[in-house]
Amino acid sequence: MLRVASALLLTIMAPALVMARAAGVDPNDPAERLRLASPMRHVRGIGSGMNRVIAEGSARSQTFRDLVARLNHSDVIVYAEQVHDMPMNISARMLFLPSTQPRFRYVRVQIRAGQSMKEAVALLGHELRHALELADAPEVRDEAALVSLYRRIGESYPSGHRYDTAAARETGRRVRSELVGL
Repeated sequence: MLRVASALLLTIMAPALVMARAAGVDPNDPAERLRLASPMRHVRGIGSGMNRVIAEGSARSQTFRDLVARLNHSDVIVYAEQVHDMPMNISARMLFLPSTQPRFRYVRVQIRAGQSMKEAVALLGHELRHALELADAPEVRDEAALVSLYRRIGESYPSGHRYDTAAARETGRRVRSELVGL
């Protein structure tokens, strides 16, 4: 579920390599080291729990890997975190972050803490699809333009600026189906 909001991003990034081995990714593989810990990556976990979610998704789902790869070649940078204080009717959301930096656009993805690993990966995949929808719309540089985009491509919900798309729902289902054994 996409929720449009403005927020400030103040965070310290924890490296994903600590959790990579648990997810079946070999942190000694130079390509994996670069991909998971590169300061140039565009999908960044806040905290070791979210870094493990990203590592699990990357290790177990081709769809998830494709989303991350496409975002890595975009101007959208995603900060993903697990939070305890989500509204009751929302399991995940993407928040548009205002920026004066013209080269990149930033979003914060929040996943309700306490989800199973499988559900957390699927929810993150769903939200990464929303980030990719943003990446495919270079004209969106502020919250008003984001609302306009989702009015055009999405479905709205009666409570506030809440939107979803069929593509994001399908992506979440596809990621979930690829997570065999999780």
